[in-house]
Amino acid sequence: MNEMEKRKPPEVNLAGEFSETEEAMLAYLYAHPDSDIGTPGLMTILKLGQDNDEQRQQAYKVTQYAIETLVASGLVKGKRYPGFGDVYHAELRLTPKGEMEAIKQKRRVKKIIVDIPRPNRDT
Repeated sequence: MNEMEKRKPPEVNLAGEFSETEEAMLAYLYAHPDSDIGTPGLMTILKLGQDNDEQRQQAYKVTQYAIETLVASGLVKGKRYPGFGDVYHAELRLTPKGEMEAIKQKRRVKKIIVDIPRPNRDT
């Protein structure tokens, strides 16, 4: 094994404009433009912890917060219905602005590999 195989360069995650959940929602809605998806469906697709009531409530809050962030940004539109002690969203679709953002997020570099060679100081 040579020196480069022994030393793995560190990876640096790059922060994006949206949370991981919001990015996943944009990606899903872009890839499935004709789906009839809402809060409960996104909770299932995103596999947010749903093993017990407490985890389901937390998953619901995280999902709703992400949807509301995307709605407030003008990227997603849909219908709101009463339920679950609050409201939930259904029939979510990307707006034209949302489609553009989904494409940008898909193409955005998520991490970089930092491999800066050390100078040879023997000379």
